[in-house]
Amino acid sequence: MPHGEMTTGRVEAFSDGVIAIIVTIMVLELRSPSPPTWPALLRVAPLFLSYGLSFLVVAIMWVNHHHLIHAVREVTAGLLWSNLNLLFWMSLVPFVTEFLGKNYHQPMAVALYGWICHCAEWRFFCCVASLFGRAVMTRVWRSIMRACNTRIFCRRASTSPRLRWLTFLFIFRSLSSY
Repeated sequence: MPHGEMTTGRVEAFSDGVIAIIVTIMVLELRSPSPPTWPALLRVAPLFLSYGLSFLVVAIMWVNHHHLIHAVREVTAGLLWSNLNLLFWMSLVPFVTEFLGKNYHQPMAVALYGWICHCAEWRFFCCVASLFGRAVMTRVWRSIMRACNTRIFCRRASTSPRLRWLTFLFIFRSLSSY
């Protein structure tokens, strides 16, 4: 290995560190209820549920990222920038987790959560595309088109209470593509 060449081990270690910090931030946002009663615990249940969902989302991203990095033969500048962009979108998960937990009854909070998950999904596909080239560009293009449709959906969902349940379906659709 020539001097100054980036190895996959360094990329994986950096990414693992960022993802560990993301999970740590999410768990530090959880507060135990006071007083310790069942009604008080029920009041913070949405925060715990949004944390559980987000932990699952981040875990899925981490597992797929792990497999992606192990498929890398050479670390390129394009892969580094795509990876950093993916980590940026993943770093927004703690924010939208707390926002969703405190505003779970608002369609905008659910739509924003789904949008951030979708952007991270799209960036993952861009990492795959920068690694494997044109072979996966069709799949990336489909993801881009879904993102365009997603923007329209999120705008409508955030203004219509009747579409609230669809925003939850949108989140799970985004999760299923990992």
